[in-house]
Amino acid sequence: MYYLQVLINGLVTGSIYGLAALGFNLIYGTTKIFHVAYGSVIMVALYLVTSISLTGSTAYWAVGAGLLISLALGALVYAILYAPLEKLGRPRPIIFIASLGLATLIEAVIPWIYSPQPLSFYLPSLNTVFFVGHIAISPLDVAAVAGSLVLSLSLWAIIKWSKFGRQLRAITSNVELGSVMGARRGLILGSVFAIGTAIGFIGLTMQTMSSSVTPVIDVSYTLIAAMIVLGGGAGSLVGSYVVALAWGVIQNGATLWVSADWASVIVYVAFLVLILIRPVGLVSSISKRTL
Repeated sequence: MYYLQVLINGLVTGSIYGLAALGFNLIYGTTKIFHVAYGSVIMVALYLVTSISLTGSTAYWAVGAGLLISLALGALVYAILYAPLEKLGRPRPIIFIASLGLATLIEAVIPWIYSPQPLSFYLPSLNTVFFVGHIAISPLDVAAVAGSLVLSLSLWAIIKWSKFGRQLRAITSNVELGSVMGARRGLILGSVFAIGTAIGFIGLTMQTMSSSVTPVIDVSYTLIAAMIVLGGGAGSLVGSYVVALAWGVIQNGATLWVSADWASVIVYVAFLVLILIRPVGLVSSISKRTL
């Protein structure tokens, strides 16, 4: 039963990582912009949520407000940072440095406005643990697994069958073709950043409900999301989801024999092995058809 508990915990962790990767993958797979400030922008929305409420019934309204804030912030970052740089024809390394600069700025400002001390974000109705036999599960665990699966399938369906998805695929494959189809590139890509940021916000919110909010939480969140996307195949929603689940299971399973720090090292080594074997990612062929 203990091994089953570890497996379930791993699937929950992997599902949260899956949400992180889903948002990052949507942005990177579509725009080819390595959005280093991904976690930092989400962290801004999360800290604004903590300003409204940290616990109780009002926290639900705060999370809803945070979701709207993350949508707005994602679109705003593209509009005022990335879109002007692309319009000026700046190369990808310059855009990468600009993104890194934004992340650095946010990480410096957040502790100055708020406290550098960790904040606890707690919703009793989601964190209450119940038992199924000897297996401990919380509503948050169920929400993480179900939410990750539903959002992944929904995003896949939207990209594959909706008008927005067809325009998005056109822009990704050929900018001129996208214009012929009537795709307004700036609006479409701004929407991509908004949706990707909002999905990432859901994942980070779930993660902090079982840990804490700190001014450096964005670093590991962005790093894990980026590594999962690269390991699964840039643009492949299926590949990222599989790698995210494997990441969570391996990380939690390794704690049976080593400390949590060493468990993270084992996962990073497994990622490096995967990249050496499959430099283009686990499911590169799907990525070319998905976005």
